Amino acid sequence: MSWYDNIRVFLTVVFLVSGIAKYFNLAGFRHSLEALAGRIRVPSAFALAFPGLEILVTCGLWVPHEMINSAWMMIILLGILGVINLVAWSLHLAVHCNCLGGLTDERFGPWSLGKTLVLMTLAIILATHQPSESASMSVESLVYTTFASLGLLGLYIGRVAWHDEEARTEVAKPG
Repeated sequence: MSWYDNIRVFLTVVFLVSGIAKYFNLAGFRHSLEALAGRIRVPSAFALAFPGLEILVTCGLWVPHEMINSAWMMIILLGILGVINLVAWSLHLAVHCNCLGGLTDERFGPWSLGKTLVLMTLAIILATHQPSESASMSVESLVYTTFASLGLLGLYIGRVAWHDEEARTEVAKPG
């Protein structure tokens, strides 16, 4: 399996988990959007559409004539998320990012921005390089890469949970 396919599987796992997790925590995702927008009420349709778009873009990564377009759409989505992250962080807004739905209690900040930049870099690689015609992905390679991608995502979720627990412990310590 090529490096191109490894990146494609990793982004598929991240975007699918993200989109599905947002659907399971739709109220929290909508609340985050409203907290960022101030007093503006975010339409339910937008809160429903964003995770759906994540899932749709992910599916496009596996359609040969849509791969590049889907990668560019990922770049646009991640660019929007990056700008939102920068604004929230610079204004010191303590808003949950809900990037992974209810799987993390992550707030916009340096880790969230770093994650976004890494994912954007990977999407740029997909958008600017054509996959090798001779590269074929075996089912075994697909399974291994999927589990490795889930493991990396799990490590990130664990790091966020550990950091959040550490921050709560610091706040709880007597002064």
